[in-house]
Amino acid sequence: MRSTLASRGRNSESGLISVSAVLGIAFLALIVYLLLAALDADTDYYGSVAIPSENVAIELPKGETDLYISEKGDPDKLGDLDVPADLTFTFTPPDGGDPVRVDDREADTEDTDGGVTKEIAALQVPQEGTYLVSVSSNSAGTLSQPRLTFGLSPLGAVTHRFEDVVDELKGPTGIIVLIALGALMLAPRISRAMER
Repeated sequence: MRSTLASRGRNSESGLISVSAVLGIAFLALIVYLLLAALDADTDYYGSVAIPSENVAIELPKGETDLYISEKGDPDKLGDLDVPADLTFTFTPPDGGDPVRVDDREADTEDTDGGVTKEIAALQVPQEGTYLVSVSSNSAGTLSQPRLTFGLSPLGAVTHRFEDVVDELKGPTGIIVLIALGALMLAPRISRAMER
């Protein structure tokens, strides 16, 4: 009788360990999936606009988008990217919606495949849509093919991917995950009941 109780105890414990292991592996997989998004970071993920330009259409998502200035050429020859002091830009929202808030940022110059780039601002976009971008600078002529680019930092890419996962879990996928977790938690109890 004791050996039967002891074996039942071990079986229930192994079932709990299995559920814990599955949950732990799922959590680690989620963390890796989110961190891999940092590799998707791209300074011109949403597009770019030549400097100067007027009323160029750019599709922007709701939320934060990083704004960069970039210059084409050999990064070793270009050196540090100086942002023109007279650089101005405007964003006309779709259908006369809320304006885009621009938060200034200062960052170091980074090498890219075809030149250099520097983050200069973060856009707080109130709604997803097509925005008309105008950008001007009289002193941008000293730069080699200057462009204003709209992209994602590594942190921004991780944040966007996390928001996508949360949105996915709010729908049918979330229901399936809850059913699977419930089945995993009930499996040891069901197997114990069947052994009786």
